[in-house]
Amino acid sequence: DIEFFFDHEKIEDAFSWAGVCLAASGTVTLTCALFQVPTIMSYKSSLLNEYIFYTLLDYKGHISLANIVHEEEIFPELIQNRASSYNMGRELLSLLTDREKYLFVKDKIADTRDILRGEIDDPAIKMLESFSLVSLGSSA
Repeated sequence: DIEFFFDHEKIEDAFSWAGVCLAASGTVTLTCALFQVPTIMSYKSSLLNEYIFYTLLDYKGHISLANIVHEEEIFPELIQNRASSYNMGRELLSLLTDREKYLFVKDKIADTRDILRGEIDDPAIKMLESFSLVSLGSSA
């Protein structure tokens, strides 16, 4: 049973209360990282979108903004067929029961603000380098 609901205007309260998060997109993961909440990202798209993504785009990197900014998979990305209730539950249980893993993720995301401020690496350059790897498939 879900015990708490948070209004979108009180998102800070929700993140300060949460120990872990299950995110439905790659964008909100950056907010989760900024609030230092270990997160599992799960996303399932239509078959048409999946076809376009894998056929026309030559991008094999992360889709979670937090993972893109950190240039590694800190938050697991459960995409398409991997976005099952079983996998979500398994990943959440792993974060909740493996203290070492939980603290490792917390330690990694503690640097998110500094990365975005450019105090560790220049985030704009990191994002451009990541996205410059994206190219449209050839029409030959």
